[in-house]
Amino acid sequence: MAKQTFQGRPILPGAAVGEATVARGDFKEATNTKASGISRRQVHDDCSGNMSYRKDLNEAISCLPETIGLSRGDFVLMGVSNLDMEPKALLFSKHVDSSALGGLLMADIWMDERIVAVDLLGEEFLEAVHNGDTIKVYEDGKVEIG
Repeated sequence: MAKQTFQGRPILPGAAVGEATVARGDFKEATNTKASGISRRQVHDDCSGNMSYRKDLNEAISCLPETIGLSRGDFVLMGVSNLDMEPKALLFSKHVDSSALGGLLMADIWMDERIVAVDLLGEEFLEAVHNGDTIKVYEDGKVEIG
């Protein structure tokens, strides 16, 4: 496969290389939490509750349209960082929501764990990327597939 390049807006800039996990539906940040905290297995989920995506986020480059801002979503992102289970990067085809952004900032500032984040990559990005693809993210928001 030839390399494909997309330009997005760097939210939390950084460089990352890894394997893509793709959710074509919106991502529920708090899908697999327990009332007392974060579970050890975090997975992609679409907004209908369909668990067909079931991909471990740890060390992945997570590609998704957007997150559904839940009241505990920011806590979930910070919590996965605390458990050393965070993805290397979150790549959004649409705008990042305030809950996801809050969690990314808390992980970055309080946990000293940078989860690279880029949004506004466009619908073409999600059409081009597949589970298992190698993704390279650059500080300026450029993303290469392949």
